[in-house]
Amino acid sequence: MGTGIRFVRHITTQARSAIEKADRVLHLVDHATGEWIAKLNPSSESLRSLFQEGKDRARTDSEIVDRILSCVREEQAVCAAFYGHPGFFWYPSHEAIRRARAEGFAAEMLPGISAQDCLFADLGLDPGRSGCQSFDAEDFVTRKRIFDTSTPLILFQADLVDSARVRDVLREQYEEGHQVILYEAAISPEGDPRVEIPPLKSLNHCKEYSTILVLPARAPDQDLEMYERLGLKPR
Repeated sequence: MGTGIRFVRHITTQARSAIEKADRVLHLVDHATGEWIAKLNPSSESLRSLFQEGKDRARTDSEIVDRILSCVREEQAVCAAFYGHPGFFWYPSHEAIRRARAEGFAAEMLPGISAQDCLFADLGLDPGRSGCQSFDAEDFVTRKRIFDTSTPLILFQADLVDSARVRDVLREQYEEGHQVILYEAAISPEGDPRVEIPPLKSLNHCKEYSTILVLPARAPDQDLEMYERLGLKPR
């Protein structure tokens, strides 16, 4: 299950019920949310101790999955709580469900509010009208992704990569004066999101923001023949 982005306020009633009813709650959340979970269910256990400086992330992810499965194998009702959405940039949640089901245990994922959901709300982006394409920033700069400059482009975890490299890749398709939006969702209940809108050529401090939104540089191409075949009017 996901605890959302904003402390407590993003918890769904379904997620809260899962925490309260579980025999064991394992969590990867911020300290304040962890304390709140402990009040709901004293059986809670933080998995933050598995993260150590210099330790390989793949090894940590594997240990997280192993810890979840060890509790499941004791035939406990286990609730694993993850910050944000449990299926959004969380490999252990997907792998724990896969392995649990493979071993014959029932497992499901309860959604939470993700950073992308917050971005849609805070920046007024409607993928139903404009479309949307999103990538992990490191994946974007290392795998030569093909993307559409007529559609909003979202790069997540931008604070973990070299901002100059991100800028250089974007320069291949966008003008240097093209504006981008640097975004950080609000975490505290009364806080506001952080937003900065520099031109692409000034994109040199991604480490202060976790997300980059690149707005469309052109209108999408229209297939007038298809409009006619479908009996629709071009818009």
